[in-house]
Amino acid sequence: MARFKVSNGSKIVVDPEPDSDTASMRVYLLGSCLGAMLFQRGLLVLHGNAIEIDGKCMICVGPSGVGKSTLTAAFLQRGFRVLADDVVPIDPSRNAIPGYPRIKLWQDVADKLGIETKKLDEIRPGMKKYNYPLGTAFCDKPIPVGMICLLSPHAKDTIEVTRVQGMDRFSALYGNTYRQQFVEGMGLQSAHLRQCGELGARTSILRVSRPTSGFRIEALMQCLLEAMREIA
Repeated sequence: MARFKVSNGSKIVVDPEPDSDTASMRVYLLGSCLGAMLFQRGLLVLHGNAIEIDGKCMICVGPSGVGKSTLTAAFLQRGFRVLADDVVPIDPSRNAIPGYPRIKLWQDVADKLGIETKKLDEIRPGMKKYNYPLGTAFCDKPIPVGMICLLSPHAKDTIEVTRVQGMDRFSALYGNTYRQQFVEGMGLQSAHLRQCGELGARTSILRVSRPTSGFRIEALMQCLLEAMREIA
């Protein structure tokens, strides 16, 4: 498709292959290239979604398919603002920094939430995943990280919340770093270990397990809202 060169935390050069489409290149520009640039600027970058709740940021992380986008879109529908989708940078003052003003939605997620996709642009030609613009629901200013939620499925019918303690706090951040290979490739391991340790020591990290079958989005949202307001 293209070759991308990211340098000095400020410049991206794109060398496209013949007939490459702009939409597909944009996916990499707003994903891997943006992540690389943020690492070059010395920021900690998590792979997750960031939502503003009562003036603080809740970051949801977890493996692909666990429901981060569904949860983010559901919060958006209920009037909450969104800072970032997929690439979440955090500065040394423990503030989450706004990303690009859109979230990406698969067709099944849109169907689940009753979101019409006919007028939305596909993120790449032929892929049933769409750019959903945030408009005024975009939080465009850095805000303090209040809580990090490790979202995971389990075989039970209940939603369970446990506080992550000790070294598991570090592992939770390290394991959900955006493009870990970039950290190694740029020789940023020492700085990254320190950043994960500092954020983990000063931030509430919760493991939230939700039923594998039956997402129970309303109950999950209420659970997270209560957790955020308890730490406020």
